[in-house]
Amino acid sequence: MLRITSLIFALLVSWSACAQVPLTGAGKGAPGGALPSYSFAGSGTFSGASTAATFPIDIGPASATRYIVVGSSVTSTDTYTVTVNSIPLIQDIAVTPSNSAYIFSGLVAVGSGVQNVVLSCISCAFQTRDVFVWILNNLNTNLAKHTGSGNGTTASINVTSGDFLFSVNHGGANFNGSTETPAENLTVGSSAAADWTVISTNASFSAIASASGPTAAATYH
Repeated sequence: MLRITSLIFALLVSWSACAQVPLTGAGKGAPGGALPSYSFAGSGTFSGASTAATFPIDIGPASATRYIVVGSSVTSTDTYTVTVNSIPLIQDIAVTPSNSAYIFSGLVAVGSGVQNVVLSCISCAFQTRDVFVWILNNLNTNLAKHTGSGNGTTASINVTSGDFLFSVNHGGANFNGSTETPAENLTVGSSAAADWTVISTNASFSAIASASGPTAAATYH
């Protein structure tokens, strides 16, 4: 009887020790183990001379890690600002030879569902303003990694495998001629955009639009 009791006690001690050993391999990177991700939220076009062009876009549920990227093409070389739910974004890249292409981005942690994306200008002569909006989450760094530009069909940019790449062009229809095929081609008004999850690291990735015009590109991760 004593031997059986001792054996049961030993097994209980062993089980208790094992139960206190933490599991490994989970929760790396973002809180809860969530991986970086992105999705296209929507686009819009505006023609006029108003200071502010407002685009109601569904940016999904509020999140402490939600990062918004806005690509824009305009028939002007004016100075522009972008807000999302009244939160100002950073201008990551501007290509302004005659018509222009821009990419803005920033952390927008508050506000769920449809929110106003506002593209404002300074002089605001009559012009067309097109926007493309993406939602990113759980980024390693809430800033653009690299930017690229071109006044033609091509924006050359340094990319790393796993980067999220976004490009916008004034006048094109697609980016199928690029170094890698886009995950999706997007068009609105007189503008084209595309997005990629980069497959291969490349110091001179070419985002190539189907028509000549100012082209902007930026990566995030």
